[in-house]
Amino acid sequence: MKFVKEVDKIIELFNHTKDPLIIIGSGPDETYLKSIAHKNIIFVDWIDNKKEMFKMIAQAKGFINLTKESFGISTTEALLLGVPVFGYDQ
Repeated sequence: MKFVKEVDKIIELFNHTKDPLIIIGSGPDETYLKSIAHKNIIFVDWIDNKKEMFKMIAQAKGFINLTKESFGISTTEALLLGVPVFGYDQ
């Protein structure tokens, strides 16, 4: 059973479009997700330095909310930095 089943679909989409994707964080499905990801997808462990994380998010073209909650701190931070947030209906 996958922890967050939509992540593999997002990876498949970015594999197809060849657009860059940075996935921040880790979880129990990390090994599997890395195995299906192409070179345009980068995995980054948790970033403890808030300035570094805000810089990375601020430079993004978009933020995909992968959390089970619809509006959490990550979504708020992205919006405060002027980054569009994409979500999905569960």
